[in-house]
Amino acid sequence: MIKYKQTIIIVFVAMVLLIMQGCAKIEAGNQNDLIARAKQATIKYKLTTRPAECLIYEVNEKRHEGKIIVDVREKHGGNCGGDPSTSPRAFSVAFDEKTNGVWSDANSLLGQLEKLGGE
Repeated sequence: MIKYKQTIIIVFVAMVLLIMQGCAKIEAGNQNDLIARAKQATIKYKLTTRPAECLIYEVNEKRHEGKIIVDVREKHGGNCGGDPSTSPRAFSVAFDEKTNGVWSDANSLLGQLEKLGGE
């Protein structure tokens, strides 16, 4: 009976650690790397016609199906046009944590993430 309880405790602790790992905040250095990768993907896959200086990149702390999401927003005002008090989400770029595949909803009619480049 004692071994059974120990096993349950070990499994419970392991589950908690896995959950905490998945919910961990992304550190600033990693955020900068993710934003740089999202900028590269935006250019490489031609995800928008807006000039680079008219885009804002934000790492989303939530993950979706094992993917880290970077939201890309429109920057308004100045040379970018639009209402400076707004910054609507244009699309997202996602990176699969296991395969490093690149995904985006930029060209999706239904707003779903689609794999880019047949990687």
